[in-house]
Amino acid sequence: MQRLHTMANIDTVLIRQLVILVLILFSCINIISKGVQAKEDDHKVTNIGAVIDVTSRIGKEEITAMEIAVQSFNNKLNNHGLSLYVQSHGKDPMLAAAAAEKLIKETNVTVIIGLETWELAAPVAEIGTRARVPVLSFTAPSITLPLSALRWPFLAQMANNDSEQMTCIAAIIRSYGWKKVIAIYEDETYGGDSGKLAVLIEALQDIGSEIEHTLVLPPISSLSNTKEVMQEELMKLLSLESRVFVVLKASSVMTIHLFEEAKNMGFMGRDSAWIITDKITTYLDSFNTSIISSMAGVLGIKTYYTENSSEYESFYGQFKQVFRKKYEDEDNFEPGIYALKAYDAIQIITEAMEGMINTNISSKQLSEKILSSNFTGLSGEIQFERGMLSQNPTLRIVNVVGKKYKELDFWLPSFGFSRRLVNEETEHDGNTAQGLYGQVTWPDDLNQVRNPKGWAMPTNARPLIIGVPGRTSFEKFVKVKNESNQNEEPEGYCIDLFKMAREVLGYDLPYKFVPHFSTYDDLVRCVHNKTFDAVVGDITILANRAELVEFTQPYAESGLSMIVPAKSEESAWMFMKPFTWEMWMATAAMLIYTMFIVWFLEHRSNPEFEGTWKTQIGTAMWFTCSSLFFAHRENVQNNFTRVVVIVWLFVSLILTSSYTASLSSMLTVNKLKLNVTDIEFLKRNNLKVGCDGDSFVRNYLVDVLQFKSENIKTINSQDSYIGEFEKKHIAAAFLELPYEKVFINNYCKKFSATTPTYRFGGLGFIFHKGSPIAMDFSKAILTLSENGALKELEEKWFAPSPECSTGVTDNRTERLRLHSFWGLYIISGATSTICFFLFIIKIIKDQYRSNTSPRNNSIWSKAIRLARFIYQGQQINFAIDQTRPQLPEIIGRGSSRWKYSSPDAAENHEAASPGAADFLYVSYVQLFYESPNNMQRPCCITFVFISLFLVSSYGEETDNKVTNIGAIIDVDSRIGKEEKTALEIAVQSFNNNVSNNHKLSLYIQNSRRDPLLAATAAKKLIEEQEVKAIIGLETWEEAALVADIGSRARVPVLSFAVPAIITPTRWPFLVTMANGDSEQMKCIAATISSFNWKRVVVIYEDDTFGGDSGKLALLSEALRDVGSEIEYRVVLPPLASVSNPNEVVQDELIKLFNVQSRVYIVLQSSLPMTIHLFEKAKEIGLTGRDSAWIITDTISNYFDSFNSSVISSMQGILGIKTYYDEGTNLYKTFYPQFRRTFRDENPEEDNFQPSINALRAYDSIRIIKQAMDSDENSPDSLLKNILSSNFTGLSGEIHFQQHKLSHDPILRIVNVIGKSYNELDFWLPGIGFSKNIGYVGNKSADFTGTVIWPDDSKLVPKGWAIPTNKKPMIIGVPARTAFEKFVKVDDGKHPGQKKYDGFCIELFYEVLTVLDYDLIYQFDPHNGTYDELVHKVYNKPYAATGLSMIVPVKPERSAWMFLKPFTTKMWLVTGSLLIYTMFIVWFLEHQSNPNFRGPWNNQIGTALWFTFSSIFFAHREKIYSNLTRVVVVVWLFVALILTSSYTASLTSMLTVQRLEPNVTDIESLKQSNVKIGCDGDSFVRTYLEDVLKFKSYNIENVSSEYKYEGEFKSNHIAAAFLELPYGKVFLNRYCKKFTTTAPTYIFGGLGFVFQKGSPIARDFSRAILKLSEDGTLMSLEQKWFAPSPECSANVTEESKTNSLSINSFLGLFLISGATSTVCLLLFLAYSLKRYWHHEEENNAGNLSVVDEGVLIKAMRVAKYIYNGKICVQGEVSAAPRVPDIYEWSSPTWDYDRSSSHISMENLEVKSQAETEIGIQLQVHN
Repeated sequence: MQRLHTMANIDTVLIRQLVILVLILFSCINIISKGVQAKEDDHKVTNIGAVIDVTSRIGKEEITAMEIAVQSFNNKLNNHGLSLYVQSHGKDPMLAAAAAEKLIKETNVTVIIGLETWELAAPVAEIGTRARVPVLSFTAPSITLPLSALRWPFLAQMANNDSEQMTCIAAIIRSYGWKKVIAIYEDETYGGDSGKLAVLIEALQDIGSEIEHTLVLPPISSLSNTKEVMQEELMKLLSLESRVFVVLKASSVMTIHLFEEAKNMGFMGRDSAWIITDKITTYLDSFNTSIISSMAGVLGIKTYYTENSSEYESFYGQFKQVFRKKYEDEDNFEPGIYALKAYDAIQIITEAMEGMINTNISSKQLSEKILSSNFTGLSGEIQFERGMLSQNPTLRIVNVVGKKYKELDFWLPSFGFSRRLVNEETEHDGNTAQGLYGQVTWPDDLNQVRNPKGWAMPTNARPLIIGVPGRTSFEKFVKVKNESNQNEEPEGYCIDLFKMAREVLGYDLPYKFVPHFSTYDDLVRCVHNKTFDAVVGDITILANRAELVEFTQPYAESGLSMIVPAKSEESAWMFMKPFTWEMWMATAAMLIYTMFIVWFLEHRSNPEFEGTWKTQIGTAMWFTCSSLFFAHRENVQNNFTRVVVIVWLFVSLILTSSYTASLSSMLTVNKLKLNVTDIEFLKRNNLKVGCDGDSFVRNYLVDVLQFKSENIKTINSQDSYIGEFEKKHIAAAFLELPYEKVFINNYCKKFSATTPTYRFGGLGFIFHKGSPIAMDFSKAILTLSENGALKELEEKWFAPSPECSTGVTDNRTERLRLHSFWGLYIISGATSTICFFLFIIKIIKDQYRSNTSPRNNSIWSKAIRLARFIYQGQQINFAIDQTRPQLPEIIGRGSSRWKYSSPDAAENHEAASPGAADFLYVSYVQLFYESPNNMQRPCCITFVFISLFLVSSYGEETDNKVTNIGAIIDVDSRIGKEEKTALEIAVQSFNNNVSNNHKLSLYIQNSRRDPLLAATAAKKLIEEQEVKAIIGLETWEEAALVADIGSRARVPVLSFAVPAIITPTRWPFLVTMANGDSEQMKCIAATISSFNWKRVVVIYEDDTFGGDSGKLALLSEALRDVGSEIEYRVVLPPLASVSNPNEVVQDELIKLFNVQSRVYIVLQSSLPMTIHLFEKAKEIGLTGRDSAWIITDTISNYFDSFNSSVISSMQGILGIKTYYDEGTNLYKTFYPQFRRTFRDENPEEDNFQPSINALRAYDSIRIIKQAMDSDENSPDSLLKNILSSNFTGLSGEIHFQQHKLSHDPILRIVNVIGKSYNELDFWLPGIGFSKNIGYVGNKSADFTGTVIWPDDSKLVPKGWAIPTNKKPMIIGVPARTAFEKFVKVDDGKHPGQKKYDGFCIELFYEVLTVLDYDLIYQFDPHNGTYDELVHKVYNKPYAATGLSMIVPVKPERSAWMFLKPFTTKMWLVTGSLLIYTMFIVWFLEHQSNPNFRGPWNNQIGTALWFTFSSIFFAHREKIYSNLTRVVVVVWLFVALILTSSYTASLTSMLTVQRLEPNVTDIESLKQSNVKIGCDGDSFVRTYLEDVLKFKSYNIENVSSEYKYEGEFKSNHIAAAFLELPYGKVFLNRYCKKFTTTAPTYIFGGLGFVFQKGSPIARDFSRAILKLSEDGTLMSLEQKWFAPSPECSANVTEESKTNSLSINSFLGLFLISGATSTVCLLLFLAYSLKRYWHHEEENNAGNLSVVDEGVLIKAMRVAKYIYNGKICVQGEVSAAPRVPDIYEWSSPTWDYDRSSSHISMENLEVKSQAETEIGIQLQVHN
């Protein structure tokens, strides 16, 4: 016992000791733990989460950089540390979202960083916002999302959108002239491109380029054989022509495969160009040399960061060291932009935490601190604005060369390309550089000089297939020789031009001609549909054609000319036209003056001038007038007279020759008057006209000129026109200008043409849209035009016919007709007749005076005697010249009640959906316990019977096969409710009608339009309910996530949604019960085109995680195809992300008042957002009369859900709905079931109509049920059976191809009216608009239905903000113009007022009168350049424009013009020969011929007179020597040739009014380095510098039209370059001093400027056309641009150009008048000298000198001068000796009139001379 007791004590002690020891140990542990806890409290640790792809190169760089940054921060602070937790997202948004949740829940991170793509960042941002954890993403969405700071207040985006980068890419494309590109990108994990494609499309649209094709590559993770897939995708590009590839985004692995296969398949060839974005350029540092070599020549865009800072150098060294150790398998250890962003992200967090280390901060405060960061990091400036970096990045363009890449230019935001990084505001003037400065090395040719064409250039294996017109009206343009032998090349002007241009290209261009026998429009379509690569022929450039194809520079001007038969412009007084009236008067005055001088000199000594004063005047008049025709016969004896007559004869020769030349000039150019005066005459008289039926002219005549179709006759051949005119089948023909020239060249004598009033773009060749070959041919054509080759080619092919040649005159055509001279004949005949009757009267009078016969003679006797007297009268001697001229030969409803549920709705809904037995059990228990006591026993009995029934039925049910089907829909939305009802009806219908061994069980999950909830619901359905298929999914965001889950679980997913852009199938178990939006966007674009709207506003509600599912990109492309564009985008945030949607919608819509377009397209929107949108739009006035709204089918399906108030806000909108047939038996059965069930389940709804969504839901159950009818139930067999479905369901044909419906849907356009909507046109895929479904044929061009627009208007809205009194149209007017006749701005009467005048202003007023609406406007003068005016703001031009060169002229006419037919040397030689001949004649005749004897002066005078008068065949002296006769005969022949040549030369001068320019061409200006002038405010100066290559310092700015003359006179400029309208105005004023070249460089014309897409511009175009047609425009031109009097058309043509003015002969008249005057004065002086000598002799012999007065002396002198004798007053004496005034005269001039022999001899000589002269004159004529 003791022992036991002792042992018990020992145990007690041990226990106590053990307890004490335990207590001691516990105390120690407690003390130690307390100390550790105290230390931990002093050292704070912040957990940071990183979600990156740890397996990628970028992820490795990011980890390294973040670890360096964390370590650096932890080393600096002892009391605060950072702990980094990294999760890999595997490039999967779902994994990224799961990783973020894990970091938040398990590691309690404070911040999450990483996320390189927006599809990863968006769901993580959503999770971060819900958990209130800041998220720093390294990316941003391509399109800035609306209210993103409110949607994700905890998101900071360390990036910017892609706008600047896409602008840079577009600038590169523009600088090289590429018009078409191919966009390539790797699809996102769940579809989409994050908006990059839409941004690129808009950037390209701004520069006039477009995307030809979009190649969407499946994600690399979804591919098992990447190489094979890549080859298949790239193979699609071989049929495309563009070789400019823009790779928007791709993973590094996909990038490697892409470029390797592209190189292997030849896409990296000489004419290819590749551009990659910064996402891909980042990989360049990680690629090895073999990969880099496959990318040689690629241009890349990189985000620029400085490498010169000390921070970067420190980081760089650490990074390379750590990265090399950690990743030895990498070849390159350089940090990229993502490494720098990762480092900066840590710095952002650490700086946000500084100062708050000892305080606990909330996540909200931390987020605000992060967003307020402001420092310069390694990646650049870190400063946030609205949740993203505030500054656009500076970009760097790099070029892959060899094994590395070289850096080229910088791209500076808002500036452009730059050689160096500079301060934009201080070192640049703001002008954007046009292209890259750096030298680019392109693919496949490292040393090539020329840039790639960016086009699939023709090769010998694949030549350029060129279509040529097989039949042409004018074969000189194109002629196909042998229709059956296509190998024989065609010929013609166009063919030769093509070959010549090809030689100028500078590269080989294999080609093959293929004739096409159809219309010209068909030829254009053949190029558009790529049947032909090009068309060479006489194709007119038209606007509608230019939308389909690319035209070259026009090689010929084009316009519409009217050809009509012509009649000669004949006048009865045409013979008067060669001289002006003043010329006739001056000639008559000179004749009278010469007559007086001759009479005065001859009347005293020459017996032929003696007699009564009447006889003397008559003789002098006859002598002078007959000398005009060298027909005078009177001898002159005074040497003075001979001098006067010689000069007068010379004047007469000049005058007659000039008259002949002028008249010849008039007749050389055959002026023709038109039988038809204008087009209105043809239409009024209902006359038929002809045209080429294969060209566009017929439609133009009908549509524009309003000719009746039955009055237009088609003529297919040039020669056929003649027959049609001769048969009077047509009154006029309409030909294009080039054809008109050819026609008139052949038939210039019979037809004439009007000036082409309606001008077109010219004739050009056709190539595919965007083809660089078209640009090269344009340059080649311009070169051929400049070097004269084009002119030579025209002369070769279009040379006029012989009868129309300028060098050949047809005698028959050019003969003078009687009509032209009948006035002259009347004068002559009347004069002869009057003289005849006067003579008869005189004879009769004389006869009666001398009549002595008896007065009682009979009348007959008197008549006989009178006739004999008249015939034989001896008292009257008169000669009748019977010579006569030889006549020429003649020859919803219901309001939607929205139920917002908690996040546990999915679980609650599942709990509310038990099995059938459980449901009944619960129901009966409730019925038993909740019933009154007196009801318990009957209920109990009822329950027993029901239980027995259930037990018995349960045994049978266990043998049935049940298939679980999952449905994921938004059960709270109207569409979700419809789908739920339709699904339940379908399941119930199939469960009731099929065999009892197979049932369907439907499990519905609510997605609430949240992709993450949809993904969670899909997992739950698959894992918990074991569903065999999933249906539903109304948005592609939901469908993509669920499709990925379903494909992994091998569960088929039937989606009601489809991506807008169809991508390659990468989810094998996804089946889409819809089509892409391509057809719907085409329908919208066609609607916009049919109403001629050019600009639209796009509105859409953003997807949950941002984006529009590709709809925006599709719409942009569709609008581009119809010539319209998107002016503005309104992106509404998802409704679930905003607390006050009304306020948000209103704020966004108010922005639209600053946008001109009033055409709104709503792409996508939820039902509640749609309600808010249209209610607010109506409230603020955006649904007015000039507005148009178009909605897509996703919104049109809500019509049946809207109540009357919502519908009223949508009045007049157009909607697109997917068509389904309501007439089938299936629909008639389904419809009442749906209405009944939907009404019971949703009594709050007002409308119970099913939409397309309900029909698809019903059909989806039918698809699954039919697929399960087979014995095999494996997932693969189920999927196979689903894809093989082929039946007609409620929604239409169900037939799948490539996992989507095989056919595009038929669409129906609806119009909201009243409380419902009207169904209008159908849209049939591949056809277009149609009134019915059965329409088959060509595509209908326009919308045909009658639309009731907003405000109950039937007038088509302008789709534009029409000016009002409150907001008038501000019209800019150039305040200073070089030519004030166009626009002139003066100060008004009051200060500040302006007065506007000019042609353009009046034209504007005239246009306003034509418009059918009031246009409120206000002029605003602008003192600046025309380009600045355009930038502040193209319709139909009101005036053609081109660039003309104005130069001074050397006028051919002067006072000495008569000397110009002969050169100076010619005149001298002629004079010398005359003197020499004179000497020879004198020498041979003076010994034997008495006429040449006498004093020396007499001999010289006679010899000179004889020789000179022989020039005019007027010599009268007889010659005796035969030798002299030989000399004279030869001399007469020479004289005949000289006079004829003189007349011909002068005629030639007068025929073509030659104004010789001082400057011949542009090249001479540049070579001479002379200065030129232009309007500095216009575009001309830039054109001269950039295109014509003039040096800038040689170009003078001339600010006014009046200054040009002064600049020319002062020799400051040698030429001026003016636009064609200005040139016309200038030459109208100064036509005599300046001339112009043809406008070689043609532009678009002058027009008014409106904002892009303005419908007012279109209205003004139509109004200008109307003003042009009714002649108002011509009247304005005549008013404002009337030429000066000297340049007037009627004066110039009649008097100035064709008639000879006195100025041209002033020198001649001066010579003649001066000669006569000098001779008169000399004679007077000599006479006076003789008189005073005689007076002195008389006075010396007479001592008694009578003192006479001055008057008497003057009279005696006058009598002496007149009579040649002195009369002394009061003295009768013999006549004094007559002064020997004939001392210089030859007495041989006095003929012995008494000698009949001499008289007869003289008479014979004269007769012989007259005969010879007559013969010679006939020869001469």
